[in-house]
Amino acid sequence: MYVYAFLKTPRVPLNLPQGIENPVDLVTTDDLCALVEPNLGAENLPQTDDEELMRAVLAHDRVLCEVFEQTTLLPLRFGTCFHSEARLLEHMASERDRYSRQLDQLQGRAEYLLRGVPRDYVRPEPPTEPEPSQGRAYFL
Repeated sequence: MYVYAFLKTPRVPLNLPQGIENPVDLVTTDDLCALVEPNLGAENLPQTDDEELMRAVLAHDRVLCEVFEQTTLLPLRFGTCFHSEARLLEHMASERDRYSRQLDQLQGRAEYLLRGVPRDYVRPEPPTEPEPSQGRAYFL
């Protein structure tokens, strides 16, 4: 079972996107959910083909971005899998307090992407040498 992220149980239904191979679903406990792709395991992820691996990584990122637009989530690394739903639920129960605290800290925060656009660079004129002064003119 492939896991994308943990999030608090949503009050309104989320628009869940297509995952790497199958639709994404939620595994829910009391107040914590896991964003999962149920029929995808570590053995199903591409191991040798770089193009397929890159496609899977981009799909992972796309799912996180689409769900993050709807609610706060705690993203997991690409390739995080659990052997069964029971193990995932057991993990969520043992780490519930820590994940809830982390989600509370992230609540209301946002991620921004800044892009710099270079302006046309105009080389400044070199400073001109002052005219040499004579006598006491240098005091002026």
